[in-house]
Amino acid sequence: MICSNAFGQKIQTILDGNKSDSSFYHLTKISDNEFWLGGKFGIISKIDSLGKITSLNLPTEGLNILKIERLENYIFIATDNAVIFRYNIETKEFIRKKFEDFENRCFYDMIVLKNGNLLLCGGTSGIAVAEKKIPHGFIATVDKNLTEINIVWKCWRKFVWSAFESENGDVFATTFNRYNSKILKSSNLNNWKSEHKVKGLVHEISKFGSNILYCGTKNIHYNETGILGILGVGIEASDILEKAGCLWSSQDSENEILAVSQSGELIRFIKNSTIINRISIKPNFALYDIEQISKSKYMIIGQGKCIFITEI
Repeated sequence: MICSNAFGQKIQTILDGNKSDSSFYHLTKISDNEFWLGGKFGIISKIDSLGKITSLNLPTEGLNILKIERLENYIFIATDNAVIFRYNIETKEFIRKKFEDFENRCFYDMIVLKNGNLLLCGGTSGIAVAEKKIPHGFIATVDKNLTEINIVWKCWRKFVWSAFESENGDVFATTFNRYNSKILKSSNLNNWKSEHKVKGLVHEISKFGSNILYCGTKNIHYNETGILGILGVGIEASDILEKAGCLWSSQDSENEILAVSQSGELIRFIKNSTIINRISIKPNFALYDIEQISKSKYMIIGQGKCIFITEI
């Protein structure tokens, strides 16, 4: 392990990363001291808050893992080709479900809804790896037994990148048509309306108090300019970061917003100020996800299996 300091911030290298290795795309909390990581070619591991890594020998068939979520005693693993895996924590049962009507579609994001179902969104698989394809975007719901999937929104011209559910049960999703993003809202999963429009590709949205926090890239050239902003009633604030590349993921903390970028930077947006600190974690290595693991610690994962822990 290697430790360094930048802007008074301790950075611990768990895995330094190698571009010849697969990449970790997503990190999620499973229990108080257990997190699962998944990524390219089906790599999947678990890690604790101290950085101890254990490989999980699960038959993920080499499919790219895009999202992992826990619901009750089940862990759901969404992939880039119409397949969801479900692991039972108690019985260790591991099942595979392929949704034939979603052939060549990726489940790019997956969230657990308050009603106990899963919400999935995405589109054509090639879009997720920057290929020029017709998006065929969708939003769908499926029960925890993976028996019935229902499309609740679709559009052949737009890809759906991210979704979240607010405390009052409203669901928000971000779509992209190659030029602009629209944030959709539904209170019943049947009727959807456009709430906000953002110039550029909004890759991730999340709850920010009563508002929406978003991050992404100014255009389809994800190696160039990153964007981060807040949307709400009477609110529209944004920052543009040259040469950061896409801001793939963000986290809200008490005094700042943290984001990770295509350029290998951790970016700190200090609240109620114009101060932005850009910290080079791993130059020229994309950092894809950041997750809070304790009150002051965050884990960062990305290209080439790199893993870092930073303390604010």
